[in-house]
Amino acid sequence: MIEEIFSSRIRVRLIMLLVELGEINISEIVRRLGVNHTVVDAHLERLKRFGVVEERRIGRVRLIRLRRDDERVRLIAELFERLGSEPKQLPDVKGADA
Repeated sequence: MIEEIFSSRIRVRLIMLLVELGEINISEIVRRLGVNHTVVDAHLERLKRFGVVEERRIGRVRLIRLRRDDERVRLIAELFERLGSEPKQLPDVKGADA
C-alpha cells in the first residue's frame, strides 16, 4: 500500500495539501494542484480505497480530509508535517545507493 500511495506525485501533493489544510473541497483541490477534476477524482478514489482519506458531503459539495483515526495515516501526516518544516531542496548524496 505505501508504495502505491507514494508512487504518484499527484497523490503525494494531495496528501500534503490535506495535511496543510485539514479539510478541503474537490474544486479547491483541482485549483491548487492545477490538474483536471477527473484526475483528482481518480486519485482520491484510490486514496479512499487505501483508507487514507474520507469524504463527507454537504449537499453537492464533497469535502475531503485525511482519516486521522487510522494510525498509519497519522504517521504519514506526521512525516509530511515534519518534512514541511525542513528545507525544500535536499543536498545530493554522492555514492549513495538509490
